[in-house]
Amino acid sequence: MPEQRPRSWSSTLITIAIIIVLLVGGYFAWAMYAAPEPVEPITPEVVTPVVEDAAYASSTMKFAVRYPQGFTVDENYTYTRVSAAKPISGVKFAVPASFTQGTNLAADSGVSVEVLPRATACTGDIYLKANVKAQAMSGAVPFSVATSSETVGADTFEEAVFAISSSSPCIAMRFFLHSVNSTSTASSARAFDRTAVLAAFDKIRQSLTLQ
Repeated sequence: MPEQRPRSWSSTLITIAIIIVLLVGGYFAWAMYAAPEPVEPITPEVVTPVVEDAAYASSTMKFAVRYPQGFTVDENYTYTRVSAAKPISGVKFAVPASFTQGTNLAADSGVSVEVLPRATACTGDIYLKANVKAQAMSGAVPFSVATSSETVGADTFEEAVFAISSSSPCIAMRFFLHSVNSTSTASSARAFDRTAVLAAFDKIRQSLTLQ
């Protein structure tokens, strides 16, 4: 009869095989869970710099304003549309090229602060050539407001004057829009962005303080 191996030897082999299977399975399980998760690359945050308004103060006219970057200051400005013989002195903040380039808005458009030292009543209508009536405008600063619009050929001049009722001498801020009717010329300029321009003008007006 063939010699039979002891039963204990077979059990040992089976046990060793089970241990090997468990070890191999455990290794792959460990490798699966231990593998690091992929890390997404960090994208640097793009921060848009805040462009602050510029400040201007006049020691002679005793006022201060803030105006958006791009506007240019003209301290030698005078307004002559009421009377060339009696110009109104002031300081002008002309619109930037970004408002006029490719549009029908002329570069002489802008905001000016003007003074009439001999005015007996500080109202907006005295700053305009047109025969218009001023209206009171309440707020943190009480204004007397007058507006006018004139078209000469292809040019349109729109103005709004905000006179500070309580000021002495009389100080006023003028919005001046000079546009060219492109349909009357060979120009292909588009209409200027009135909303954006007037918003910039209002921002200057709201910053006005008397010293």
